[in-house]
Amino acid sequence: MKNFKKFTLGILGATILSAGLYSCSNDDTTTTSTSTEQITKNAKAFADVSIIPGGIGLGFASSYAGPCVPAKGFCIDFILPGPGTHPFDGIGRVDDVTIRLVMSIETYQNNIEYLSDNIFEVGDDFSLAQEVSTELGFETETIVSKQTAEVIQANDEGYYIDLNVKQN
Repeated sequence: MKNFKKFTLGILGATILSAGLYSCSNDDTTTTSTSTEQITKNAKAFADVSIIPGGIGLGFASSYAGPCVPAKGFCIDFILPGPGTHPFDGIGRVDDVTIRLVMSIETYQNNIEYLSDNIFEVGDDFSLAQEVSTELGFETETIVSKQTAEVIQANDEGYYIDLNVKQN
């Protein structure tokens, strides 16, 4: 009877120990899954934004109804991709408070002076041109807020910058 109790307690202890080790090993698997899932979400979020092709001019800003003027910001002209342009350049709307500037490697390199340490600075609030706001689906004047934003390499073809906006 003593041997039976020892044997039963031994099996019970081994079972508990095995279950504990198995659950710890599952934690590692879940973390790896979560990391992979986050990378996939980031890539998908980039692909899900509809980008309107256009020429991006960093170092300029627009007014709602006026032309681009030199300033710490950006201007965008809607153009069809052709000589001297890249179909990867453009602007998109992430949500009601965020827009995304997308640029090719060539555009990034041509504007590196405005992207110090992969940070883009908007010096003062400014309006997006009316046609840009309308094209992005905003119903009123869209203001790009004064801010600094990280330049993120999306893939081997280009970069993007997410910027905060507000409606007037």
